[in-house]
Amino acid sequence: AAATGGQSIGTGTSFTTPSISVTTTYYASASGCTSTVRTPVLATINPIPTIVSTLGDANCGAGKDTLRAITSVAGGGANYAVWYASSTSTVAIGVGPAFISPTLSATTTYFVNAYAAGCVSTPRVAVVATINTLPATPTVTAGGATTFLLRMVPSVIFVLP
Repeated sequence: AAATGGQSIGTGTSFTTPSISVTTTYYASASGCTSTVRTPVLATINPIPTIVSTLGDANCGAGKDTLRAITSVAGGGANYAVWYASSTSTVAIGVGPAFISPTLSATTTYFVNAYAAGCVSTPRVAVVATINTLPATPTVTAGGATTFLLRMVPSVIFVLP
């Protein structure tokens, strides 16, 4: 109904809107008489959130990985990422933009949804926590050729005689 004039589009204490895709204002008046003042009632359409990007993590050998997800809706309040152990699990294992896995000994895939204002993204997005196999301990043989794998520590290189 309009703010003034027009035909009634419903009666009773509740009203179900037709399918709408944008926030729409409806107007209500007291039943039993035509009131000169109608009360505006807002039917709000919230955007469906999405996972904009994710970042997996990797370890050499067993360890904890920190996985990250960015949602399309600004954080805070009822807007957040929710982490799951499978694409169909109903039990959340973490909430927030970062999830720290338990200690893993094998590569594991986790799943994340975005939630905002009662709306949820679908499908869940897979994020991988990679566990790389540790290289074998090198054997050094006197007088023979030996290849070494150097691991870089930021700004420091270790070279042993």
